[in-house]
Amino acid sequence: MFAVTHQRLCFVNQSPDEVIRSLFYNKLNESLVTVSVFREDNFSSLKCRSTQLEYMRRKNPEGGYPLFESEQLCWPGFVEFDDVNGKVLTYSAQDKAYKIWDLQNYRPLYTIEDADIHEIKISPGIMLVIYHKQPDEQRIPLFIRSIDTGEILKKFSHILKIKKIDFIEQFNQKLLIKQENEDLQILDVRSGEVIRVPEQRFLTPSAFIFLYENHLFLTFRKNTVTVWNLSGEKVTSFEDHELWHPDCNTNNIYITAKQDLIVSFCRDRESSADAPRGGSVNVSSIFTGKCIAKIAPAPAGTEAAAMENPRHAKALEKVSAVFYNEDQNEIYTGNEKGHLHIWSACDVAKDPRPPESFRANKAPMRTTAPRGGGAAVFSGSNFQPPRSGGRGRARGVAMPGGRGTGRSRGRGTAGVRGRARGRAAAASVQHRALYPQRGHIY
Repeated sequence: MFAVTHQRLCFVNQSPDEVIRSLFYNKLNESLVTVSVFREDNFSSLKCRSTQLEYMRRKNPEGGYPLFESEQLCWPGFVEFDDVNGKVLTYSAQDKAYKIWDLQNYRPLYTIEDADIHEIKISPGIMLVIYHKQPDEQRIPLFIRSIDTGEILKKFSHILKIKKIDFIEQFNQKLLIKQENEDLQILDVRSGEVIRVPEQRFLTPSAFIFLYENHLFLTFRKNTVTVWNLSGEKVTSFEDHELWHPDCNTNNIYITAKQDLIVSFCRDRESSADAPRGGSVNVSSIFTGKCIAKIAPAPAGTEAAAMENPRHAKALEKVSAVFYNEDQNEIYTGNEKGHLHIWSACDVAKDPRPPESFRANKAPMRTTAPRGGGAAVFSGSNFQPPRSGGRGRARGVAMPGGRGTGRSRGRGTAGVRGRARGRAAAASVQHRALYPQRGHIY
């Protein structure tokens, strides 16, 4: 789509006071959607804008247009883009109204107005509507609705103890329910069967990623990633995949379209004892837990370290974003200074090789100057904004005092799902994005 020049085409920001909280690539109409907050209202409400990729190619991002202007997306309102079902979900806290929109043309489809709704979870074809549980009640009301029409398909309730709810998540026809200091319950909403996983085996994670194609899910707790199946069995523990960031920001995590590999910014286990422990980009098998490739500086004091370009080690300092371009077999890393680095690689998905198969790109590393809360688009042979294993959801949540967050719920990976509302972390990945945030988003 774009000629390969590796030159910046344009900045997406429309004004210096705009802080972009999240980006979403809408493949249904070949556009990039930005979710932003602005200084003029103290960064308290979300504004959405759609820009065709063709306008960016022409270096004319001003050709885009605003979305959802009828909605007051102030805290705790949000917008969620769901390309699994081709829908958008918005919540206007002022009206206490949830609206479903068509993702291709942004036409409103229907509205759900109910002040008792606690949260809505989206899965392929359906929505789980979770209602508020009264403090003295043991049952929590749950509805399942059609995502296309809003029709109620099933009403039921689930008995809980009078304790804090850590999370309720939906994974196809399964509900994952966990209360404080209690066992994990995996409920089949069709049959009513419940599988219990002892609390000693399943400690409450900070985040999830659901792998729909493989019927598995990943949990993130502190710096550790674990793979589980829907029978409550631990499938994989990773041998060398200790995440660098304990808050599990999925800017630093990528899962391949086949959902068989995870690429993350990690702590380098092979760092020498007399040198500070540095970071590395690790590629690990989701099924075996083995690290099959790695980008890491050579150990200090070795002959390889003496021959290594010092820029390569610097490129792995304070990495804030990782993306694997499966078509070009390149890994992109961005750091807190706003610099983008490109690494060439073998095709690890088809021909796994040892860590030395990754090497620094022989061409000079290309960098850009930081710009606060900004987003830039670069030209490439197969330009595609970061994807979620081919399908996913992106969500922005408005927060008071400028604490806007971005959220995506991926059928496999990347993107961000943030919810800084003091509630339990829910499906996909939780993180808190605070203003100001310097650097570009790629």
